[in-house]
Amino acid sequence: LIQKHKLGKVTAPDRIAAFSQIWDKEHQRNHQTIQRIRFFSSIELVQMLKQVLQALQVPQLAVRFLKNKNYGSYSCSYKHPKTEETIGIFWSEDPRMQSFFYGVQACVKEIEQKNCDRLILIRSEKLGQASNKGYKLFQQTFTGKPHRHIIPHLDSVHQLATYASLAKAASAGELVVGYDTPNLAQLEAIVRESRIVNKCILLQDLELVPSDKRRTQAQTNATSPIPKSQLQETLDEANAFILNLIKTQQMLSISAIYEQTIARFPILQPTQIDPLIDRFVQTQVVQRLGESQQPASQFICLIPK
Repeated sequence: LIQKHKLGKVTAPDRIAAFSQIWDKEHQRNHQTIQRIRFFSSIELVQMLKQVLQALQVPQLAVRFLKNKNYGSYSCSYKHPKTEETIGIFWSEDPRMQSFFYGVQACVKEIEQKNCDRLILIRSEKLGQASNKGYKLFQQTFTGKPHRHIIPHLDSVHQLATYASLAKAASAGELVVGYDTPNLAQLEAIVRESRIVNKCILLQDLELVPSDKRRTQAQTNATSPIPKSQLQETLDEANAFILNLIKTQQMLSISAIYEQTIARFPILQPTQIDPLIDRFVQTQVVQRLGESQQPASQFICLIPK
């Protein structure tokens, strides 16, 4: 009502901004809940990866790659959209060395039968010792050229779990984005449009999304959260967060912006947030409402395009 009174009309929330906020909230929940990769079984991990690959419309996605009846559900395959290579994926977090050996053995069989151009092992668990037959077979097989081993980062699992949760909600008709209730196909389209999964390091390692050079250092530790590299990176993320907040809410108080931004980025202070708000005012993304001498009582309102 305030927005209609001041600007003469009410506009629907920006769909991508609204979705980004929903994603961020669910991702934060997963970050707090999922403390290790083995929170999920190997089968669940592969299933979540396949859901994201489907959303990205990766060509010729096959839900099972390994023909072995015990390990087929740990695998999938697809055609790389750029190189057109057939890529096989085997994701095993089973800590038992005997299971690991038989899984790698199943991979070797597919390689020998030339059923893929590249086979990728995804595993954060230990590979065993030099004396283990599973470790020896792994060393012989996943040399990096062309078959390789990827150590997944915990935050990648947070990203996959976030999409899985939203996909489940969309399939049940329970996902609300702005004024819309997208179904699964519409959610997949939003994911592609927003490019929100481009932040997933695993997808970067699979060369399915552009690599983020700022996060390369985080790949050296597969089990700890991605560190905040520098204050500027945090400010960049806060800038995007505030913009999505404004686009979604369309009008809110500056004190609410402080509260929600600091809750998301605890290292920031209001004095560091003010220049971000000022920039939005200067670029005519928003306008201030209220007495300028009393910032705490001011409101920010989105300027409709």
